[in-house]
Amino acid sequence: MFERHSTLPLHVIKIGGSLLANTSDRSAIENAAMWLAQQSGSINVVIVGGGHAVDHLRHWQRQFNLTEKQAHLNAVQVMSLNTSRLARSSCKTSVITSWKALTNFLDSDNANPTTIMFDCLSFVQDVEPTLKGTTLASDWSCTSDSIAARIAQLLGADKLTLLKSRTACSGDLRTLQYANYVDASFPQMAADIKSVTFVDCNS
Repeated sequence: MFERHSTLPLHVIKIGGSLLANTSDRSAIENAAMWLAQQSGSINVVIVGGGHAVDHLRHWQRQFNLTEKQAHLNAVQVMSLNTSRLARSSCKTSVITSWKALTNFLDSDNANPTTIMFDCLSFVQDVEPTLKGTTLASDWSCTSDSIAARIAQLLGADKLTLLKSRTACSGDLRTLQYANYVDASFPQMAADIKSVTFVDCNS
């Protein structure tokens, strides 16, 4: 696990890609932005999900006979695009694309409370499989939820929060998995994280 010198709380936040949907009602992403603005006392590392475009990838995988690994990487590429898209709409938020750059930033003795976005494409494709612990599956059992959990676990984050488009029906991670609220890998990936919470941005 990464050991950092800063004593500031470290908060990994996953913004569901479905919140970025292009609809006339922008209240969900606006709620997410307002909630994020209130997280001012910590270092916030934001991961952006794939959303509805990934649902299309599932269909295209069957249509074009893609392997699970190919479809999974395509889904992470969609996450990367969504990260850039959200960053462009928020001039106050910078994007880090390298795992080394992220850990160097977090290891700074002079780190202040801030919010950054992490584009995890290179991390998932090249770095994560080489790191200790249970690695991410390259299939549909692993979505952006588990990717965020793996990052939080590796960084030793104090808290992981998932911003969703619906309310969690339980506080039990296995129950949420069976309800398709989180992916199949999430309960294992999030097991060692100190605090795991969910926010319904549609309420």
